[in-house]
Amino acid sequence: MHASERRRNSLGPVLRKHGITSEKPIISIHAGAGNIHKQWSTEGFAEVADWLSAQGFQVIFVGAGRDQDKIDATMSLISHKAYNLGGSLSIGELMALFEMSSLFLGNDSGPMHLAAAMGTPIVALFGPVDERRWRPLSPNSVVLRGQEPCDDCQIKRKDCDNFPCITLLSPKKVKEVIGELLAK
Repeated sequence: MHASERRRNSLGPVLRKHGITSEKPIISIHAGAGNIHKQWSTEGFAEVADWLSAQGFQVIFVGAGRDQDKIDATMSLISHKAYNLGGSLSIGELMALFEMSSLFLGNDSGPMHLAAAMGTPIVALFGPVDERRWRPLSPNSVVLRGQEPCDDCQIKRKDCDNFPCITLLSPKKVKEVIGELLAK
């Protein structure tokens, strides 16, 4: 799958407006997800985004308008440069951005599947949802979680207080896997 030339052309001015260039590699991050049990910590995303930015990557946060609070909270913890394109891209522009990206990091979500369709290498963060069914359909993807989901949680997610299957995932592990994927 490829983004249309029209969408690539409409993305260009958006990137230039934010100071994003094609000179440096791009990492796209989607910190949101439709359900709380699918969301990794704001602090985890911030630590990994800071680490990537310090290495010279252009870190771009994406998402819908409903993800804006999570993006803002994450960006408030980052000391290096990152870009917030949350709520400002069309689906076609998002496809074009993923085509340009060296890596996508995000929770189990629609943008994760879109990045997979675009052929972007992916580090997908999963909670209690069965990744055998919902993993990104891409050979360039790695699924991570903090621990295996509890049997009860897989059936009735609403009864879990803290979702250790995703909250116990360490930034160190995420950075390790990103480093391995980017080295390929």
